[in-house]
Amino acid sequence: MKAEEKTYNRLIRAIRNNPPVLDNSEALAADILRQIKQLPRKKKKQRKALLFTTWLSGIAAMLLFCLFTYETFFFHTRDVNRNHTATDETMLLSQKENVETGLSFPSDARLQEKKEFFLLVWQQKKEAKQKRYELINSLKQ
Repeated sequence: MKAEEKTYNRLIRAIRNNPPVLDNSEALAADILRQIKQLPRKKKKQRKALLFTTWLSGIAAMLLFCLFTYETFFFHTRDVNRNHTATDETMLLSQKENVETGLSFPSDARLQEKKEFFLLVWQQKKEAKQKRYELINSLKQ
């Protein structure tokens, strides 16, 4: 063991004491610079297209966010013109559903009241749907 350790130590000292030999340093530097220049670079057109797409999608997201925020907090159905629009049809349908469920819903209700009302309607519809499924399954058997 000691003989092998001495051999290893001698080889390590020889490697540490000998500086590296470089025959043609200028050619090596020129070769390194040439390889750096040949590295593929991203084209400006690709970067511009990506930047434009990112910018455009950001604007679209902000517009949608503002639209949905406006509809949620500031849009009132009583302010809509009454010239037989799609909103009128949806209001008539919601009034029909109110008659079916036996619930009344004031038009000037606050957001929290609307949430509670529609949650109650949704729960009743869910229960009715579950009863229908149970009836259908019992008839199948």
